[in-house]
Amino acid sequence: MSLATLVLVFKSVGADDYKPALLGEGLVTFETQGRLLEVEVAASEEARARGLMFREDLEADKGMLFVFSDDQLRGVWMKNTLLPLDILFISKEGRVVSLLPHVSPCINEDCDVYDSGLPARYMLEVNAGYAARWNIRQGDPVWVTIKQ
Repeated sequence: MSLATLVLVFKSVGADDYKPALLGEGLVTFETQGRLLEVEVAASEEARARGLMFREDLEADKGMLFVFSDDQLRGVWMKNTLLPLDILFISKEGRVVSLLPHVSPCINEDCDVYDSGLPARYMLEVNAGYAARWNIRQGDPVWVTIKQ
């Protein structure tokens, strides 16, 4: 999916017309830091488009993991996202390929689009400051476990 297509998908989802997508459960383990993070898993196009939109809080050791079927340059924007987030991009090999710290919410119509800079299989959203607090860096090993 191209960055332009991704933006179009996100623009088509609103607060009023959204039907709740089924989110899976999973775990993300930051091996070097010894941190275990419980995640909601957004694996369908609908769930990825909705993401954390309209959420007013996110528990400290929780996040949302976006799962894709291939490695590509990933794009994200903060349309209708109310929380500042750290966004981490993870390769299929289980390495942090890039991270965006403290990405600000966007409740306007004109929101910036951010990209992963390098191909990624997963995108992880956590509360802003999480990566700095646990010293998570590009290249760090990550274990992704998705519960069936």
